[in-house]
Amino acid sequence: YPLTDLWTRQPYGKQRGWIASVVQLNRNGWTQPDEFISQRWDTNDHPPLMSWGFDIRRCPAQKLATGVSQLVFENILRGG
Repeated sequence: YPLTDLWTRQPYGKQRGWIASVVQLNRNGWTQPDEFISQRWDTNDHPPLMSWGFDIRRCPAQKLATGVSQLVFENILRGG
């Protein structure tokens, strides 16, 4: 997905951080995925978001994808 399509939130309190794509949210069933509606982040029935990887059980492919994604974003943020 293009970088302009990504939404992120840093972890705070007991909430975990996440990264999501508007395109992916649209595929997962969000209505109006191109609009930021802050109330939707607090609902229990929202479509799944790609977390930064703090889940207890994860498959190896998901661990690899999360690790690679994290490295890519860290390099982008560092300018390298």
